[in-house]
Amino acid sequence: MKIKSLKLPKFIFYFLGLLIFVLIWEICHFAIGDKFIPEFFTCLWTSLTLLTKGSTYAAIGNTLLNVLISIVISLILGITLGTLSGYYQKLAMTLTPIMTILRAFPTIALIFLLMIYVPHFNIYVVVIILLPIIYQSTYSGANKIYSQYQKQLSIDGKKGFETLIKVIFPLNFTNMLLGFIQAFGLGLKIQIMAETFSYQLGDLGLGDYIQLYYNNVDYSMMMSYVLLCILLSLLIDAINYLLKLKLNKFLIY
Repeated sequence: MKIKSLKLPKFIFYFLGLLIFVLIWEICHFAIGDKFIPEFFTCLWTSLTLLTKGSTYAAIGNTLLNVLISIVISLILGITLGTLSGYYQKLAMTLTPIMTILRAFPTIALIFLLMIYVPHFNIYVVVIILLPIIYQSTYSGANKIYSQYQKQLSIDGKKGFETLIKVIFPLNFTNMLLGFIQAFGLGLKIQIMAETFSYQLGDLGLGDYIQLYYNNVDYSMMMSYVLLCILLSLLIDAINYLLKLKLNKFLIY
């Protein structure tokens, strides 16, 4: 007699992961003390209270705006270079070591280098980190599409710029959207980290508030903003996951 295994909905395992996270938080709270890590639900309540303040939404808006600016720049560069590399293999070979180095470069070292010499370096950090991701996503799709339709394109007489604009770019659009979705979640985390190191008066982002309360030795408020960043990231990741499920249906390969 075969016993059928009980199939549980996927969200139950996701919820289980959240419970484990809360448990680890509480263990750290009791181990380290309330001064550095507040009790989770107290911290959660403070984070939710922050959402009643206009300054919190201004901080979220400033952070997201900088992320969007960085992503737009990364998209323009990554999609252009990725599409061209998918068609011109010599260009792909030239860019491969450059993109590999950018992916391998430690983010914290990049921040330390740029924060000394470059004003408003946050955008540059996010662009440098996201560019290889968007480039690789675009290049992989463009290369597969060109390989798949190469013979047909030769028969139809389509070459060069016409192939890129009329064939590769439209067919690769879904893959480029997937690259954008993947980059946005990562870009938010990098932006917050860069803001934490670049605290300055003016338009404060979420990372600036984390640094502000750290300097004021107010760890309870600092962790409340950290938890707010985590909740925002979870929300964006959930949206990204749903969008990926929809877009994967439209991939042609």
